Amino acid sequence: MVLLRLLLRILFGFRAHNLAPLRTPGPVLLLPNHVSWLDWLFLGAVLDPDWKFVTSKATANTSCLHRWIMTGRRTIPIDPHSPYAVRTMEEHLEKGGRLVLFAEGQISATGSLMKLYDGTGFLIRKADAKVILCYLRGANRIWFVKHRGWRKFFPRVSAHFSDVQRPPAFGGIPHAEERHKLTDWVRDRMVQQQFDVEMEFGPSNALAAVAAVAGQIPGRTAVEDSTGSILSYRRLMTAAEVLAGAWLRLEVRGERVGVVLPNVAGLPVTLLSLWGAGAVPALLNYTSGVPALLRCAGVAGIRRVVTSRRFLEKAGIDPRPIVAGGRSSRCPSRSQVVGIAPQRCVARRPFEEGSAETAGYRGDPLHQRIRGDSQGSRAHPPQPSGKRPAGDGFRGPHR
Repeated sequence: MVLLRLLLRILFGFRAHNLAPLRTPGPVLLLPNHVSWLDWLFLGAVLDPDWKFVTSKATANTSCLHRWIMTGRRTIPIDPHSPYAVRTMEEHLEKGGRLVLFAEGQISATGSLMKLYDGTGFLIRKADAKVILCYLRGANRIWFVKHRGWRKFFPRVSAHFSDVQRPPAFGGIPHAEERHKLTDWVRDRMVQQQFDVEMEFGPSNALAAVAAVAGQIPGRTAVEDSTGSILSYRRLMTAAEVLAGAWLRLEVRGERVGVVLPNVAGLPVTLLSLWGAGAVPALLNYTSGVPALLRCAGVAGIRRVVTSRRFLEKAGIDPRPIVAGGRSSRCPSRSQVVGIAPQRCVARRPFEEGSAETAGYRGDPLHQRIRGDSQGSRAHPPQPSGKRPAGDGFRGPHR
């Protein structure tokens, strides 16, 4: 096992977290997520020899390799269509055994957690087994998977084990309903564990998450909109980085910046760039009209609004009231929109009134009821008015 763990460490950077619960005496049931053909290998590298894996007899007959792996001394082959399959697992647990069960019953077709079979809840109730959860993080990117997302030969993989959990008691209800409730309880705990692990070990914000994926698949398409604009992850992050530099020169760090743009490729570029510059973007609903936009901007404490002149013209929105409503217009007439060339970022025509200050509207009764320091990232007026443009003229940085 030491050699196997060393090999997995070299190839996949494999690490296991919280191994202490694995020493719990039986009956105990280990329930990992099932996303690749190699899940058993990562688990077997850290489990003691007395742990048994539940396997499918039907799958074992696929080939000689499947039969060699799935019918060894550390497995309990069962017929998933037989009503006696659960009884075999129950007998092993009643003898104080320790069992590894992929509760989804199959490799995930989406890369995420799928439906759990009710036999999981039945087994927990009948054997009164303790439960340990396991989240195989990164295993869904191994080449040997069923989903159609991006894959790599040797992605980083880690195993995260939960503490020992005791299933809740559902007394006074029929056995079938209790079985369903226990299965739902297991799935809720698995989802919660995956969330907690990602919050601890994964990217801490949306910008970091997009950057992490961009580092893995820079040439893949990241954004495609209705106008035909296509941005790869590399071009998306390059555009966001260059545009963030422009925002930093305007000293927007720590500010809430309004964004009035259509749902085209330029919108995610703008959001990522504002996050990169340390600003807090607030999406304003342009269909509500200028008065409602100004009121929302006042409530959210927004002093600058990022938009597109071409988009405003097509939407029939007059930007002059927005500029006139500001205490002082510091909109630089020479500020530029960043465009994307095939190989590099280039500057395009001046964006004359793309960033303007709006009035604070501190005396607004609505503002008095809502704290001005709210961190909400979307200001959405309650009563939409105006009209939506027939076509989105703004293509953002991809013109």
